[in-house]
Amino acid sequence: MYSEPKNNNYYSSELLRKNRPVLKKRPSVFKIIMIIFFITLIGVMVINNIIVINQLVKTNYELEKEYKYIVSINEALLAEINNRTSYENIIPIAETELGMKKLSASQVIWFELNVEK
Repeated sequence: MYSEPKNNNYYSSELLRKNRPVLKKRPSVFKIIMIIFFITLIGVMVINNIIVINQLVKTNYELEKEYKYIVSINEALLAEINNRTSYENIIPIAETELGMKKLSASQVIWFELNVEK
């Protein structure tokens, strides 16, 4: 099998075994399908998340718009209440419709209550 080395050359082609070609291992079909499935699943989840966030932003905008409208109506009602409860509006109504008159200084009576427990 082995022959004597020629010319003191120990690395001749006769002594060395030739390497077999390396076979490349192909990944299994199951692994490829699972990788594609998980990438697709992650993509669907990301797209769903984007859609849900957009719906929440739209709802938030509509609620904010409604809140501003309600606040403006509330401010208008407060201004109307302040206007109707002013003395300039109450005194003429009290005198004409209810027949009330302002008290003179001699009609005002002050008294104190003793509150005992």
